[in-house]
Amino acid sequence: MKSHCRNLMLILYIALLIIFLPITASAEEADYGHSDSGHIIVIDPGHQAHGNPAKEPIGPGAHETKAKVTTGATGVSTKIPESELCLSVGMKLKAELESRGYTVIMTRTGNDVDISNSERAAVANEAKADAFIRIHANSVENSSVTGAMTICQTDKNPYNAYMADTCYRLSECVLDGMTNQTGVRKMSVLRTDNMSGINWSTVPVTIIEMGFMSNPHEDELMATEDFQNNAAIGIANGIDSFFSEDIDIVLGFAGDFNLDENWATTIHMDSLDNGIEDCISENLIAKMKSFDYFMLNNEYTYSTRGTPTPGKSYTFRADPERVKILDELGVDLVLLANNHVADYGEDALIDTLKTLEADNIPYVGAGRNITEAAKPYYYKVGDYTIAYCAASCAESYSAKYWTQAATDSHPGILSCYDPEIFLKSIKEARENADYVIANIHWGLEYSYARDDFQEELGKRAIDSGADIIIGSHPHVLQGIDFYKESPIFYSLGNYWFNNKDLYSELVYVSLHLSGDHHELTVNDYGLIPCTQYGLYTSSDEDSEEWKDIISFLNKISYNAVIDDEGKVTEKGRKVQ
Repeated sequence: MKSHCRNLMLILYIALLIIFLPITASAEEADYGHSDSGHIIVIDPGHQAHGNPAKEPIGPGAHETKAKVTTGATGVSTKIPESELCLSVGMKLKAELESRGYTVIMTRTGNDVDISNSERAAVANEAKADAFIRIHANSVENSSVTGAMTICQTDKNPYNAYMADTCYRLSECVLDGMTNQTGVRKMSVLRTDNMSGINWSTVPVTIIEMGFMSNPHEDELMATEDFQNNAAIGIANGIDSFFSEDIDIVLGFAGDFNLDENWATTIHMDSLDNGIEDCISENLIAKMKSFDYFMLNNEYTYSTRGTPTPGKSYTFRADPERVKILDELGVDLVLLANNHVADYGEDALIDTLKTLEADNIPYVGAGRNITEAAKPYYYKVGDYTIAYCAASCAESYSAKYWTQAATDSHPGILSCYDPEIFLKSIKEARENADYVIANIHWGLEYSYARDDFQEELGKRAIDSGADIIIGSHPHVLQGIDFYKESPIFYSLGNYWFNNKDLYSELVYVSLHLSGDHHELTVNDYGLIPCTQYGLYTSSDEDSEEWKDIISFLNKISYNAVIDDEGKVTEKGRKVQ
């Protein structure tokens, strides 16, 4: 988002907050500093003078509750309340960050307030903060324990796992900066999902525990001006590092995958000692797990309910317990815009959504209504956003459209026989993301060639803002094209789907995210040749099949060249 847009939103937000702030705190207790960096930092000095024992959910939609806010610890030697210590450091951090060109918002500038943890997170969320820094100090029964730590969520957090990696990196940077500057013993980044202020956050967040108020020496140290000034400088150094680091990420994609209970794949898997690990080669599973974000086409429903779609030749349903297999494969996101996820009706489709949600695996291309089905999925990497959009027109060659499309009042997939809603979704993603991926389930089964509609829709998707097109459905590989320098992988083929012997591939894109200035560039596009032979998917770079697959893809591709290593470039362009 452009900096002037952020600043305008910030001004509007401040105006609204000034109006409504008395509901939770007086206007003089909120402080807003503005500068020209473009990065917005929200600082939350932990706790307050008087706790509020009333309960609030620990995260959006959670049944578990915790006290809205507590008073915190008290220094074993200094008797200083944690809320005062955190506020003192917070105000110094505010001044330090503003001197470096950051825009800073404080959740509080006084101690006599009543602001719950979820309300503190809301301040950061509504400001669209680039980082939410929550300042705390520790206390335990063992008075000999010393050191600083940071806290963030796990990658299975049910509320905001999509930014867990970013929050971990922020936590590492802040911890390194603070301990290097103060000399306090560095502990580690603690990953937990029971912190309300983290769970309610939709922006990168960390808690810095500066030291132990239960240790007499560390308690007295943290009370000094010298420590507090250095803590502020160190945390600011960590924030600088977080934004200045260059990041390289690799996004991975696989094609059709099937866990239907009565299908050859699952029957075979259940007969083996090590389950899915005996169905996909060890090196491929390692590669899937090595991707920074990995997406798979989930071409079946998770349920024990429903009945097969009448008249449909093939219908696929897996027991919800099978979802754990996705975890074994390192799957981060699944494609549901396909022609089998709704095979057993609305109840089974809803079960599928709930099953994935319970396992903290996000999905794209289907939902409880058209709004959900059309919504892009956003993956945060530091200051960058990657968007995934998905739709299906896989039954273009069928006698009828078997798969239920989502409507205002019914669950289903996002269909794109008429692609206008899908293209609108891509445009929305383009406005909110730095890189946009469009996944399309399309084409004629077992055809190695694209059809006219694929070619036209692929180009329209790129014209609407997509940076790359990932296709599926034909069950076999199709060629690769480039349009306006953006690649179109028309079909990734079966990954592990049936008992046919077929060529397959893993596709990836490597991205460079600049920290010095907001700029995303593509390092390279590539693919890993695979085979689905005898219900076993594998890849061997030294095999003849590897060479044969690359040769075959070069023959059927359009405006693309694949080198011996699997790197994909537009004809006439050199591999960097």
